[in-house]
Amino acid sequence: MSEPHYPYTPHRFSTGTERRLEEIRQILREAEPLAPPSVLQLLDAEAIEDRRAFKRRFGHDWPLRFHREALVRLRRERDWTDGEVRLFLFGGTLRRGPFGVRPAASLWIAIYGGALAAVMLLLAALVGPLLIEHWASLTVKQVLRACGVVVLYTAIAWLAYQIYIRPWRIQQRSPLRASLAVTEDI
Repeated sequence: MSEPHYPYTPHRFSTGTERRLEEIRQILREAEPLAPPSVLQLLDAEAIEDRRAFKRRFGHDWPLRFHREALVRLRRERDWTDGEVRLFLFGGTLRRGPFGVRPAASLWIAIYGGALAAVMLLLAALVGPLLIEHWASLTVKQVLRACGVVVLYTAIAWLAYQIYIRPWRIQQRSPLRASLAVTEDI
């Protein structure tokens, strides 16, 4: 059974309400239009709504919309780039919880990363003089192997910096951290 169709009858408001509505319409006509959203705002909205877009942009899949939204808000507040967010995600230094997302880069982990990088660079620096000292008696294969060891140690030092030290440094330079430090002094 179909419901009866009633034609639309416009409702009449009181003269006071009509006058207020006309004032609101006039204000809206005079108001400047909103600026169109920037490309970054559109990307943020897409990353919040679509898990696949979030994974394409940041390299990790976060199933909860709440956490994706909290991460995008954190990125805006701290003025992080997408690469810095990817670095935090890759290094596992972002903590998700019931209250949102927060960076969790530790000073002790950064110190460990600094020690690891220093040891690797020291080993790479030790191979160089040994290579130069025994240059004449080494075969091409041994020289290539020694150069490979130097490159490997340098690459491990660079990775230690990227994974352990850089997230902590980014966390320290973030504007939100600075504003929190100012309020703690008061």
